[in-house]
Amino acid sequence: LAAFMRALRPFDGDMTVSQFTHGQSNPTYLLRCGDAYQCVLRKQPHGRILPSAHAIDREYRIMSTLKSRSEVPVPQPLAYCADASVVGTPFFVMEFIVGRVFKE
Repeated sequence: LAAFMRALRPFDGDMTVSQFTHGQSNPTYLLRCGDAYQCVLRKQPHGRILPSAHAIDREYRIMSTLKSRSEVPVPQPLAYCADASVVGTPFFVMEFIVGRVFKE
């Protein structure tokens, strides 16, 4: 994953990964890439899943379209990766934006 991120946006130092405690559909992680930047990774869960239930590629495409063609405030999608060898399942990376987490 660190090599993937360095190819996307170079950084010095270590990368740390921590999972957000909320969000049930697709596992979501905060990536701290050295002192350079933070971003968010969303991935399909492991195991058997319904084909359309966790379509992370669809989520990436929708967010990309909203970002480029609307005023809907969404994080900037940075990259989609279908190669499961990187983190175990397909995933995408987007910019990190400080905000509120709605728990209910």
